[in-house]
Amino acid sequence: MIDYSYLDIAKMIDHSLLNPVLTDREMEAGCLLAREYDVASACVKPYWTRRCAELLAGSTVQPGAVIGFPHGGHKTAVKLAEAQQALADGGTELDMVVNIGKVLSEDWA
Repeated sequence: MIDYSYLDIAKMIDHSLLNPVLTDREMEAGCLLAREYDVASACVKPYWTRRCAELLAGSTVQPGAVIGFPHGGHKTAVKLAEAQQALADGGTELDMVVNIGKVLSEDWA
C-alpha cells in the first residue's frame, strides 16, 4: 500500500477554471481556492493568465493556461502565439490541446 500525504495528493491536482461563463469574480475565487488548498496549478483561460499569476505569486501553485482550447483546431502559428503570450503573462504551466481530428486521422505531421 502506498501512503500518500495530503500534499502528495494536492500536488496531483490541476484546478480547472475553464467554464466559459465564469465571471471575473469567480475566476479570482477559483485561483484563491487553488492557493488555499496548495494544488499543483490553477488552469485558466488565456486572457486570465496574468491575473492568475499575480494571485498565485509567492505560492507553490503554478499559474497555467490552456492553448488551443477546447478542440485544438487552431493553426500551429496561432498556438505558438498563444503560448508565447501566456508565458509573457506569467504562465508557468501550459496545457496545449492537440488537433483532435488530426489525431483521429493519424495525421502526425
